[in-house]
Amino acid sequence: MRGLSTPDFVRTISKLYGDLDHLHPFSEGNSRTLRSFTRQLAEQTGHELDWNITNANAVTRDALYKARDIEVLRRTYPAIDAVSAAQQDGDRLLLKAAETLRRFANADRLDELIRQSAEQSRVTAVKKCTVPICDAEAEIATLLPAAQRQAAATEEATRVASLRNRSLMPTHSEALSRKSMLEGARAPGRLLGVLRD
Repeated sequence: MRGLSTPDFVRTISKLYGDLDHLHPFSEGNSRTLRSFTRQLAEQTGHELDWNITNANAVTRDALYKARDIEVLRRTYPAIDAVSAAQQDGDRLLLKAAETLRRFANADRLDELIRQSAEQSRVTAVKKCTVPICDAEAEIATLLPAAQRQAAATEEATRVASLRNRSLMPTHSEALSRKSMLEGARAPGRLLGVLRD
């Protein structure tokens, strides 16, 4: 993994993380072990993983667990997307796995969460960066759909969490604000405005 660009490193470490989680080598502590191992592996190969963003609160931990579950199900049932509902009738576990994947359709992907973790320390270290507007517009157009899905899922999760625990209402308000900023035809312009500031 030494010398890989950040996107190539993210793809490689995401596959490794998913494979190791699928193996589930320990009866307890697999998540902590995987985070610690991948963080150390990243350091040894000249990269960084900051798992603090996925471990910040119950909502972000839940997003990581869903993403991991998706990867484990895809490894357990490699052809799950090609299996019809009629074929699933004979296999309850396959039917349950397919239903879980449908329920998690809008969940963050593991590689996206790992990309955020890999870029977190780099983002906080950057003071000011200048890029051409056309590059920023292209990047926003590419990333906006994923950001919108993530913001919608986070807003929904924090809404439900705040119904159970009123102390999480500020977290929901923040998630709602972020979701609103990313919605609508004016979202790219709003994001460019933030970049210009």
